[in-house]
Amino acid sequence: MESTQKGSGSIQLLWVYIISQFKTPCGHVSFWFYFVFAIIVLGGLGIWVELLKALPKSAITDGLVTSIYTYFPAVAAAAAFQIDLDQGKKNYVRSFALASLFIIFIPAIFQATGLIANRCLSLIIGTAFTLAALALWWVANGKNLSLHDDFDPIDSLGADPGSAASGGTSSIKV
Repeated sequence: MESTQKGSGSIQLLWVYIISQFKTPCGHVSFWFYFVFAIIVLGGLGIWVELLKALPKSAITDGLVTSIYTYFPAVAAAAAFQIDLDQGKKNYVRSFALASLFIIFIPAIFQATGLIANRCLSLIIGTAFTLAALALWWVANGKNLSLHDDFDPIDSLGADPGSAASGGTSSIKV
């Protein structure tokens, strides 16, 4: 599917790669469980704790903003490095991963230096870039076979009942 042709650009190859990575895990329960439970729920535990603290006050707290701005760069960095290690020979994919990482880190730097002063705006930007980081994680792990539920539906049926049994009884002494 991904072949290089002399004179062809790699944008089309990158697009095919991204679409393939997004579509591949959609039907795998293990992938969804890991993504939701491990990456979003457990990985974002700091966000959930701060969110529960902020709900009774109906206010955006500094702790909530900080937890969001420390979560999404960590997810993006892990995903980008995983793509870089997995796709080392495909420079266009490596470039995509590193460019994505750089772009995702920009708002975190702006937040850390105080350039985003409005808490509501900060929360909106942080949420948007959290979604971008999660999408990058999805791309990085789309074809991770340890998260797939690959099985052969006829495995549990055994061999064809009409076929001869394999093995023999010649080695059994009674």
